[in-house]
Amino acid sequence: MKRILAVTALAVLFAMPATAEQNRNCAPREAVVDRLASTYGESRQSIGLGERGMVIETFANGDTGT
Repeated sequence: MKRILAVTALAVLFAMPATAEQNRNCAPREAVVDRLASTYGESRQSIGLGERGMVIETFANGDTGT
């Protein structure tokens, strides 16, 4: 019984990061970039690498400051 509980706990722990990782995207990148440009007049101002090689982009509108 203890072994089954331990295996189940490990499975849950390993599954949690995968689920969180999948929920990070709110829309396809192209749709987000188009929306930022058309709605807010924002364009990419900087780009860099985050943890584990993730790309991080910052968008802003130079006139409005958004």
